[in-house]
Amino acid sequence: GPRAKALDLDLRQVSLEQPNGKPGVSDIDLRVLGGASIALVGPTGSGKSALAQMMAAQIRPVRGSVWLNKRPLSKWGDVELGEKVGFVPQSLGRASDRSTVRAVIRKSLVGLRWRAQAGNQRTDWALKKLGLEALALRRLETLSYGERRLVAVASLWAQEPDLAIVDEPTAGLDVQNADRVREALEDLSRRGSALILISHDIAFALKLCDRVLLMNQGRIRSDRSVEALQGRRGHVPSSPADLELLHSL
Repeated sequence: GPRAKALDLDLRQVSLEQPNGKPGVSDIDLRVLGGASIALVGPTGSGKSALAQMMAAQIRPVRGSVWLNKRPLSKWGDVELGEKVGFVPQSLGRASDRSTVRAVIRKSLVGLRWRAQAGNQRTDWALKKLGLEALALRRLETLSYGERRLVAVASLWAQEPDLAIVDEPTAGLDVQNADRVREALEDLSRRGSALILISHDIAFALKLCDRVLLMNQGRIRSDRSVEALQGRRGHVPSSPADLELLHSL
């Protein structure tokens, strides 16, 4: 396939305590290189979303540092970072956006390569890819939660970043739309984007990823290849408990 996009994301001894009892993380060391595909799994409250938000520069660690391509993440400007890292958060916030679906996707395409016609064409492709053509001119605030999730994934697919970080992308979606999301993420992987995926749907995650990080209580408890996990028992783990068991073998 195509070459992986150049990427070096390096988390060094990263810790975060969050207010109001939200899950934090402790002493995380993690390196993500170009073309990696990593599933972050673990029980609710294990710190997966906090870790994803730190990698996406949404929140800063209290201790330790995050480096992207040998530069502290905090030193990257928004547009510059937007070309490299795409993020679909678990919580999409309240939809008060009066922009149309088409405008939202178009606006997410930052950087020179998506200027003018290239960006417009890419936006049309993204609408088609996620089955959103009929909603193109609807305002974002009128959409359901599941539809807004599809718009977020369409924006990510259109942007084709070096690193795609996706937190529970199939939440609130029916089977057909979950399949569309899977196809879009597979497509990004094929085109060389690295993928970090958080999902409660373990089978979905293992279809897309070749490495599994199991988190618990803010720490990475184990880091295994999907191949090793499946080889142990000859079946695909389907629940966090199942994975926990496999990881402990």
